[in-house]
Amino acid sequence: MVKRANRQHALAQIEASLRAGAHIFEKLIEQRNLQITSAAAILSRDHAFQVAFAGAEQDRATTLSALESLQTRSKADLVLIASLDKELLFDTRRPALHGVAFPFPQLIEKAETSETTYAFVVLEKELYAMAI
Repeated sequence: MVKRANRQHALAQIEASLRAGAHIFEKLIEQRNLQITSAAAILSRDHAFQVAFAGAEQDRATTLSALESLQTRSKADLVLIASLDKELLFDTRRPALHGVAFPFPQLIEKAETSETTYAFVVLEKELYAMAI
């Protein structure tokens, strides 16, 4: 009887700890998603980046440099820039890759109807939080 009571108490403690941990994890994910979304919003309004991006076709190196700077400031693992036509224009992880289909077209579609869009995506067997 005592053994059963101890076991039930231990299970209740473990469950409470797991619930608390899950809550903390959810808050951390929410906070990181806000950071990612804010970084994407800042980029879209940043005058220096707009100038660099305006000449992107003539000077990819300058645009990639601006994206790498953003990547460093926002502590992002990578930055992808896509056109509204769902074409990948820039990828800081693979700078030579461009002019191919954007791997997450559904996020662009979602962003067209929402002020902020973020999701977890898998790219080359790696999990990323992505903001559009």
